[in-house]
Amino acid sequence: MKKLLLSITAFVLGMNVLNAQTKDQKFSLGLHTGIVDYNGEVDRNWFNTDKAYRAQFGLSAAYNLNAYFNLALELSKGSIGHHFPQMGGFRADLTQGNLQLRFKFNNGRMLKEDARFQPYIFGGLGFAMFKNQTSDTNQYVVEGTDLAKNLGAGFTVKLTQNIGLNFNTMLTNLSSDRRDGVSLVFNDQYMIHSAGIVYNFGKAKDTDGDGVTDANDKCPDTPAGVKVDAYGCPLDTDKDGIADYQDECPEVAGEKATKGCPDKDKDGIADKDDDCPELAGPAETNGCPDTDGDGVADKDDKCPEVKGTKAMKGCPDTDGDSVPDNEDDCPTEAGTKENRGCPEKVVVVPVISQKLLDLAKIDAQFQTAEYVLRKNYKANLDEMAKEMIADPAVKLKVSGHADSRGDKAFNNPLSENRAKAVKKYLVSKGVSEDRITIEFFGDSVPKGDNSTVMGQAINRRCEFTVTK
Repeated sequence: MKKLLLSITAFVLGMNVLNAQTKDQKFSLGLHTGIVDYNGEVDRNWFNTDKAYRAQFGLSAAYNLNAYFNLALELSKGSIGHHFPQMGGFRADLTQGNLQLRFKFNNGRMLKEDARFQPYIFGGLGFAMFKNQTSDTNQYVVEGTDLAKNLGAGFTVKLTQNIGLNFNTMLTNLSSDRRDGVSLVFNDQYMIHSAGIVYNFGKAKDTDGDGVTDANDKCPDTPAGVKVDAYGCPLDTDKDGIADYQDECPEVAGEKATKGCPDKDKDGIADKDDDCPELAGPAETNGCPDTDGDGVADKDDKCPEVKGTKAMKGCPDTDGDSVPDNEDDCPTEAGTKENRGCPEKVVVVPVISQKLLDLAKIDAQFQTAEYVLRKNYKANLDEMAKEMIADPAVKLKVSGHADSRGDKAFNNPLSENRAKAVKKYLVSKGVSEDRITIEFFGDSVPKGDNSTVMGQAINRRCEFTVTK
């Protein structure tokens, strides 16, 4: 039993050439140790651990031919013998050299070339040098060299890219039948059970640097820094076919069109960006339906079946007076909000010149934050001055206004200065100063919609009231 334990220990702790080379690791060196298991006329039983086991050690070199085969050269030193008191037994010093051709199962088809477990079979030829001695006299009685034919099988286990363990068994058949001192039926033979460690020179290529060698990398062009699986491909946590590093929703399966995010309504807008994730709609309305195609989502459109404008909340404004048609009593004639979209009604006083009344309807409008009279309004004021000079009983009230973009402290003086500028101009044209009064309202009396550019322009004005 003690010899059996020693044999098992030698087998596990032994060293032999590692068959773990790849196309990028052509050459390897190794050391091995093991036990020799004799079988011959003295004892025809294999695994006779108490009588036929002897120690053995050596070194190996191997060259990788291709994915399927490598060539190994092995030199070993040990002994062979058998303890058999009735026949005297025998012992021989054994020096053996073998050239082996190995077939690898880790060839890229049966197993991955860089697999951790790598089985193989082999065959080869070599020589075996013996120095025999008897157990009784301990004298060498026979010396010689035999041709050694060998077959075997084994496997290797990778520890790192360059280092691994190997275990194999080799059957050797000699060209002589005299190594045990007896020649009867068949030539002497023995098995060598060995284990070893090897160093493979070179480094397996890993073009993309992801830790998976090119031989086993199904995605050899993975960008630097991207986490990969055992096959060298980028991780895809949600299994939607979009790698995590390109997936904006890596933990929820989605669509390629939405960069890996779900799109329930299939409108090409990811649910996370879709204001209506269960109703298909265009990107212009953030994924919500827009029945009339006016760019206003149905949910916000007060006229969802009639094309309108965003300013009018999806409703049309035919006359452009900032009053939507559905609220405009005069949809084809521009008006004001105060008149529900209809023009202002002016009460005509028969005793006042109609021309003057008509001139008074034209507001004097100003540029933003200014009170300088614009040239195109001066002609109107010139005509107004002529009419007032022609009828000395007529009086004029000038009302200044501003849009709502300034505060009260700014808009009130601004509207006052606008009224004063109009009065000053009329006085310069010959109208008596006491016939003109002014008032100002800042932005408190808008005429147009201050939320629109057009409405603001309308509100920067001076209005006229003619009395007698």
